[in-house]
Amino acid sequence: MAADGIRVDAVCPGMIRTPLTEAVYRDDATHQARRALVPWAASAPPKMWAP
Repeated sequence: MAADGIRVDAVCPGMIRTPLTEAVYRDDATHQARRALVPWAASAPPKMWAP
């Protein structure tokens, strides 16, 4: 895209804790595996990304 003069800004926070993803957070092993995929090794509540 840069070759075409297109600039892109993106925020990719990973999985956000919502009712839809709550099952992942209930199982500690799955939660830890997901956290390991995020560079800052943390999960965030929705208000952190969309106040």
